[in-house]
Amino acid sequence: MPLEAREFQGVTIDACSKCAGIFFDEGEVGRIKAQGLAAFDALEDAVVPTIDVEAIADRPRACPSCGTTMDKFRYMYSSKLMLDECERCGGIWVQDGELRHMRQVLQEQGLQRPAVSIAQGKKADRPASGYADRMRKVHQFILSVGGRAA
Repeated sequence: MPLEAREFQGVTIDACSKCAGIFFDEGEVGRIKAQGLAAFDALEDAVVPTIDVEAIADRPRACPSCGTTMDKFRYMYSSKLMLDECERCGGIWVQDGELRHMRQVLQEQGLQRPAVSIAQGKKADRPASGYADRMRKVHQFILSVGGRAA
């Protein structure tokens, strides 16, 4: 999947000119969020798909950075939004329209860290090995995009 490096409000993002998906290297989502939640909508509007994204939405995805198959996870533990994350490099893939959903979830939760235990985010089919590291990464991601340490 060929991605184009684009500058957005001081953050270099990698976007697909066809499906409008955006790959965020570790920490980049937090840098966008730090500019205010309206930045999610502005970025969503800046990257527009040129193909039917519904046809490719549920396919397994290889990480654009390292090639590892990305894992799906439930954003903010309890939302309906599923995002893709690379366990190896910590990158996040956001499909067209998902930034708006992220903003909505953050607004609904008042930008607070969710009152859900990390254990509730466990995938049923996730092997025990590496689980703690995965949950640590998810927890760090949540704090970077909408939570605040208690």
